[in-house]
Amino acid sequence: MWFESNGGYDHSKIKIAHQWCKAQTLAALKAEQDVVVSNTFIKLWEMDFYQEAANKVDAEVIITKMTGSWPNVHCIPQNVVDAMMLRFED
Repeated sequence: MWFESNGGYDHSKIKIAHQWCKAQTLAALKAEQDVVVSNTFIKLWEMDFYQEAANKVDAEVIITKMTGSWPNVHCIPQNVVDAMMLRFED
C-alpha cells in the first residue's frame, strides 16, 4: 500500500515501506480494528513484529499461506523469485 501511494515499487525504499506497514498495523490494532498484512514473509522471524503486536492487544492471529500462482506485479526477476522460494520457511 505504501508503494501505491509513493510512486510504485522501488526496492531501495523497502525499509520505509516496512516501517510504515508496522506503524499502520500497530495503530489499527490499538484502535481495535481488524488488520490484514499481505506480504512476502520468507523467513518466520519476519512475522514476529506482527504476532507480538497482536498478542499485546489480545488479537487473534491467522496466518494464511498462499499456494497459488499470480502475476509478478513488482517486476522482480524470476531468478530472484526462485531464490526467495528456496529460502522460504514453512
